[in-house]
Amino acid sequence: MKKSKGTLIGIIIASIFLIGAVITWIIINNKNSDSKSDKLVFVNKLSKITGVSSQLDTKFMGVVEPQETKSVEKDQDKTVKEILVKEGDIVEVGTPLFSYDTEQIQLDLESKQLDLDNLKNQIDAGYETLEDLKKLRDNASGNEKLSYTSQINSETVDIKRNEYDYSVKKLEYERLEASSKNAAVLSPMAGVVKKINNTDSGSMDDYYGGRYGSSEDNGFITIMATGAYRIKGTATEEDIVRLSEETPVIVRSRVDETKFWRGKISKINREPETDNNNNNEYYGYESAGESSSKYSFYVELEDTTDLMLGQHLYIEYDMGQTDINENDVFIPEYYLIRDENGEIEKDAKDRALVWKRDDKGKIRKTPVTLGDYKENSGLYVVKDGLTKDDYIAFPENFIEEGMNTTTNFDESYVDESSMNDSEGQGGMEGNTFTDENGNTFTFDEEGNIFDSDGNKVEYNEKGELVPASNSDAEKNESEGE
Repeated sequence: MKKSKGTLIGIIIASIFLIGAVITWIIINNKNSDSKSDKLVFVNKLSKITGVSSQLDTKFMGVVEPQETKSVEKDQDKTVKEILVKEGDIVEVGTPLFSYDTEQIQLDLESKQLDLDNLKNQIDAGYETLEDLKKLRDNASGNEKLSYTSQINSETVDIKRNEYDYSVKKLEYERLEASSKNAAVLSPMAGVVKKINNTDSGSMDDYYGGRYGSSEDNGFITIMATGAYRIKGTATEEDIVRLSEETPVIVRSRVDETKFWRGKISKINREPETDNNNNNEYYGYESAGESSSKYSFYVELEDTTDLMLGQHLYIEYDMGQTDINENDVFIPEYYLIRDENGEIEKDAKDRALVWKRDDKGKIRKTPVTLGDYKENSGLYVVKDGLTKDDYIAFPENFIEEGMNTTTNFDESYVDESSMNDSEGQGGMEGNTFTDENGNTFTFDEEGNIFDSDGNKVEYNEKGELVPASNSDAEKNESEGE
C-alpha cells in the first residue's frame, strides 16, 4: 500500500514537471514568434530590382564626323596658276593640290634681284663716303671736325639701314627661289577635299561645315581626314553637367539597334553651340517656343568599321547592357549575404546565399549558383536558385530565418541601432546605408535611392551617387499621376 502511494506521488510530480516544461516551451516559442512577427522584412521582386536603370534610358543624338581637318594656306604674294583638285576628291599625303604661276615668280625673282643689287651698290657707296668723311675729319680743326663727325654718324645709320633691308630682301629672294623649284603645293594628309575657298564656285562646306565641321575654315583648301572617325554628340545644359571624360559609352545605329560600337567620351565642350542653321530636328530637339542651350561632346571609338561620314547615331552609357541576355536572371552583387569580413557567404556546396521569401511568406537563406559577373553593371548571372519572379531582401543584420516579410516598405522594420552604429563608416544597415564619407542614403520599395534631404539620386557610370536626371524624375511624377 505504501509502495502504491509512493508511485502515485512520483507520477504526479513527474506530470507537474512535464506540464511546466511544456508551458515554458510554449511561452518561449510564442515570445520568439512574436519577436519575429514584429519585425517585417522588406522584400522586392527580383525583376524589379534588376530593372532597366534610368541611365540606360538616357540617349544622346550623335553624328559621324572626321577625326581631323587641315587647312592649306595660299601665299598672298603669289598667283595661283591652276587648282589641281576639286571638292570631294580623295587625296593622299603628297598629292598636288594647286600650283603657282612660275612665270610670275620668275618676274618677282628678277625684281627682287634688282632690289638687292641696288641696295648692295648703296651700301658700297656708303662705305666709300664714310671713308672719305673720316679722312676729311682727321685733317679738319675746330667746328669743321664737329661737322664731319655729324655727317659720319648720319652715313653710318644709312649704311646699317641698307644692310638690314638687304638681309630681308635676300631672305625673300631665297624663299621665292625655293618656291619656284616647287611650284606645286602638296597635301599634308590623306583625306577628302572638303572645301576650296574659291569665290568662283560653291563649297561642300555648305553641307559639311553646317553639319559636322567648322564653317570658319579660312584656308585656301581644307582637307578632311577619312577612315579615322569620331562621334560628335549633343546634350542639353541639364545633361552635359553629368558627363565626364573617359566615360564608357555605346554608339548604336538608329536603323539597326543590334549594331553598335564601343568608345569613350574624349572631349566635352562646356560652351554652348551656336546653331546658325536652326537645325533643331538634327539634334533631336523640337522648337516649342523656348529653346535649351545645346552642348557638344566627342566620342573616340575602339573601331569605326562600317561607319559612314554624316551617319546619325544614338549615344548611350555603357552599363554592360550589350552583354546581357534578356532571358538571363541577374542579381545585384550587394544583395548577396556577406560575412563579417565582407566576403560572400557560401554554403557547403560553395553556393552564394541570399535572403529569399518562401511560399509561406517567411524569409529564408537560399543558396544560388552564380555565373558570370558583369563589371559595368555590378550584376551576377544566376544559373540556379532564383527566378525573376522571386522576392528577395537586402542582407540586413537583423534578419533571421523564419521572419515574416512585406512588400510595403512603410511596414518593414528598420534597425535604427544599426543605422547609428554605421554612422561615419562605409556600409549598409537596414534600408539605409552610408558611404565612406559618412553621407546617409535610403532606398524605397521601388529600389529608388534618396539622400538625407529626401532628394532622389542615382549611380553614374563611375559608381558615384549623383542627382537623378530630370527625365527620370518627370517619368516618376507621370507614373504617380
